Amino acid sequence: MKFPNLTPGLLCNFVGMKRSILFTACAALALCGKLIPLAGQYQDPLTPTRIVRVKVYLQGAEVYRSARAELPKGVSELVLGNLSPYINASSIQVSSTNNVAVLSATFRNNYMVPVKLPQQIRLWQDSVALLETEIRRLETKKNLLEKESEIFLNNRSIGGSQNGVNAAELQKVADLFRSRMNQIREEHFDVVQRMGKLQEQVNRLNNQIAERSGNSSKLTGEIVLQVASEQATSTDIECSYLVQNAGWSPLYDLRAESTGQPVRVISKASVYQNSGEEWNQIPLILSTGTPNTSSNLPVLQKNDGFSFRGKEPQYEGYMDGIRVQNAPPQMMEVAGVTVMSDDDQDKNEDMRQDRLRKSLNTQTLGNLVAVNSSAIAVDYEIALPYTVPTDGKMQLVSLKEYSLPGSFSYYTIPKLEKSVFLVADVTGWQELNLLPGPANLFFKGSFTGQLQLDLNPETDTLKLSFGKDKKVLTERKLIRNYAGRQLVGGKKSMELGYEIQLNNTNKETVNLEIRDQIPVSTSEDIRIDEVKFETPSGVKTIQDKESGQLTWKITLKPAETQKIRVRYRVVYPKELELLGY
Repeated sequence: MKFPNLTPGLLCNFVGMKRSILFTACAALALCGKLIPLAGQYQDPLTPTRIVRVKVYLQGAEVYRSARAELPKGVSELVLGNLSPYINASSIQVSSTNNVAVLSATFRNNYMVPVKLPQQIRLWQDSVALLETEIRRLETKKNLLEKESEIFLNNRSIGGSQNGVNAAELQKVADLFRSRMNQIREEHFDVVQRMGKLQEQVNRLNNQIAERSGNSSKLTGEIVLQVASEQATSTDIECSYLVQNAGWSPLYDLRAESTGQPVRVISKASVYQNSGEEWNQIPLILSTGTPNTSSNLPVLQKNDGFSFRGKEPQYEGYMDGIRVQNAPPQMMEVAGVTVMSDDDQDKNEDMRQDRLRKSLNTQTLGNLVAVNSSAIAVDYEIALPYTVPTDGKMQLVSLKEYSLPGSFSYYTIPKLEKSVFLVADVTGWQELNLLPGPANLFFKGSFTGQLQLDLNPETDTLKLSFGKDKKVLTERKLIRNYAGRQLVGGKKSMELGYEIQLNNTNKETVNLEIRDQIPVSTSEDIRIDEVKFETPSGVKTIQDKESGQLTWKITLKPAETQKIRVRYRVVYPKELELLGY
């Protein structure tokens, strides 16, 4: 659009008129917004309740609430509101006093009540609203400046196509154009900079709100009660229900101050909930029960017969330092020995380590809390009230502390790892109602690591690893002098051996248990024989011939070094080749 005779005065009047129109439109929209009723103004009257205690299960929680209500004579309706939207309707239990009968209890969700957030979050949200209002105001100003700039740029021709303009007027217009355009660009730049800084503040506040509020639901639950009374009276109502999105898991601190003192077991619980209800200073009961599981009795069905599967030949196995190649197809698996054809040579060393780790299992394993045991669960009643926000984050709760007798020793499997572990054999744990869970290990006040507490009911001894002792050294190496090949009755034989060296650099004596393994054959074509051991005086070799596991128990004095040697022979068909020793 062109303005043929646009003078500086007319131009300024036009821009001012546009601003006035935009301002009037914004004011009209704001006025219309005030006329829209709030969605939460039309709600059923709620009977206020309070949480008196919460029983938290491993999965789920049971919430206990109380309320007091004034009732007229006859049948009336009570609405218990601001509850969790994740209530299990089948679990609702309600009781009343003063001969008030509870006719029915129905659960429903209410989408019209805003979630009540903590005061700090509400303050942050108010700050976000103010900042966003300022950003919108600046956005309006930015748009006006851009429109004004567009008007100047689109109407640079003056005086019309027929009439010219003298030099004085041209100079005035040029000065006005240059001055105003500079002002527009500077104001536009300042507005954009200001909007960017305000948006950064909004983003930080929104991130903080999301961090604190978690996945808070936008809806709430309600329990609608139909009650009846023969006369006008007051009544106390007790209500309980199960909710999802809550639970707890056990964890432990295992502390030992020295090898001559008992092991302290400090049990804790990680409690979480995202039920939509705030648990503020509430007495907690932590239960090992599982109310959400099925209670149906198992029933045996008719057995129609057996299922069979053919056993396929095994062409591979592993043995320490040895790989057998070019096995005939009919060769069955030899435990601890690799029998490989040419097509199977791509099997790698990781499989050997995995097989060895499976065969040699090295996994090691207050007055304010009342413990109540029943036939189906153990409950920990905590005297101190706790606050657990509805944000799904773990809250640490201290439970009980126990002292258990422990016998300390050192443990190593040089075949798998050179490290030596300090191990405590703890007894009496079966009487403590412990659950499997992660445990933090501390020795002499220092954190030494973590382990998964594996509770095996078949043994009364709990083996706990308190980490690695770098002052006890081990080394396992092949003895080359033992390596030799020869023919025995048309078969090949290989004589092998290795040495385990142990060194104690501690200032105190240590009791060390060493485990190792020799291969075991399950095939008549391959055999392991002439097994020999060289051990320090008084040290016995305990051999499990079925698995090939070897065990020695040695006492090492300070700065003492001991050695153990193992020697054996492998006899195998001459068409095979041993590799990798």
